[in-house]
Amino acid sequence: MEQENLRYGDFAYLKVKEITNFGAFLDTGADKDLLLPFSEQSKKVEQGKGYIVAIIVDELTERPIATQKYRKYINEDTTNLKAGQEVDLLLTHFTALGANVIIDNEFEGLIYTNQIFKKVNVGDQFKGFIKEIRANGKVDVVIQKQGVEAIESDTEVVLNYLKQHQGFAAIGDFTEPQTIYRELSMSKKAFKKAVGSLYKQKLIAITDTGLQLQ
Repeated sequence: MEQENLRYGDFAYLKVKEITNFGAFLDTGADKDLLLPFSEQSKKVEQGKGYIVAIIVDELTERPIATQKYRKYINEDTTNLKAGQEVDLLLTHFTALGANVIIDNEFEGLIYTNQIFKKVNVGDQFKGFIKEIRANGKVDVVIQKQGVEAIESDTEVVLNYLKQHQGFAAIGDFTEPQTIYRELSMSKKAFKKAVGSLYKQKLIAITDTGLQLQ
């Protein structure tokens, strides 16, 4: 979501443009900045730094303001979400378990640390997929597709990568996970499944030095 298109009820990562006696003014990218009153700050903010906020209506002025107490406005009814569903994510903070995200500008979810294969930061927005809705309504999210559909998609990525490299690439089980993600945008686990599928179909050969198109 573009910052200049913010509406009531939206969640966003905004930077502090100025601190005044009324509170902090946040840069929305539009002509008018957004006020984050002191009463709506969960911690002291600093000029130039970014924070996750919700856009709400001030009861006295009936004008839009920001609040850092955004979790009060999260929809906890996740019954309409479905496993495998593609969603938009906004990374809000990190915990010992992984990265907490806001899903489709409405719900809250978690990406476990072992499911994060690239460098991500608070405020990043990216696509993801619902992995599971637990019995307590909590939502687990992944960045990559899961299951057979994911393998089929990943095999296409590997095939295209080999074609782009004249049919051979020095990449395989010996390659570091970070390199695989940088080159193919997938985890090493997903890469190995895709390679296994392609090998069974006799579309590639696996050598000591890499992968070769058949």
